[in-house]
Amino acid sequence: MILKRRYDEAMDKIKVTDEMRERILGNIQKLEFETAPQNHVIAFPNLKKYLSVAACFVALLAGALVAGNMTGIFRPNDPAVLTPGDGIVEVGTLEELSAHVGFEVEELNGLPFEVKETTYIAYWQELAEISYTGEGQTATFRKSVGTEDNSGNFNDYFSVQDIDIGSLTVTLKGDNDVYPLAIWSSDGYVYSICLSNGISESEWRNLVCN
Repeated sequence: MILKRRYDEAMDKIKVTDEMRERILGNIQKLEFETAPQNHVIAFPNLKKYLSVAACFVALLAGALVAGNMTGIFRPNDPAVLTPGDGIVEVGTLEELSAHVGFEVEELNGLPFEVKETTYIAYWQELAEISYTGEGQTATFRKSVGTEDNSGNFNDYFSVQDIDIGSLTVTLKGDNDVYPLAIWSSDGYVYSICLSNGISESEWRNLVCN
């Protein structure tokens, strides 16, 4: 049950935009999969026959990430590369995350719970993700180049509204005045925050300002 839950959580986080998908499919055509010499590099020697659908490739990567994290193969100070070349990389610090994606990434402050664990992941050198966990709650912060929704959250919400927070126009999604998701763009980047427990509009204003 724990393995299934962690797999589901990882799958919920995987989202590839149209721009990213084109880059990934281009890279896939050039890759030659070989068994890696180090145990923290996961190779897929029989994967080519499954690459007709990009989503299948992403699902296999997510499964490998969960398995590696649960077995202790991936260490925070020893980045885990899941594919040859560009791939999903878990690093130990914010500085390493920024270096992998090629742009500065900020930490979240003012979360509505005490953070016990923080995880930094770079997806295909396209998207930066920071996951915060504590007190039975989670928050996922993402930043990527462009304007497309990068949250990976496609739930149907009853309430969707745009609010102005300083110079930003932030889209909130939720139900009954409780919003678990916020998305906005600024200076050529798109940002998203997804909370396991939704918060009110006023609480979102404080969080985004921080």
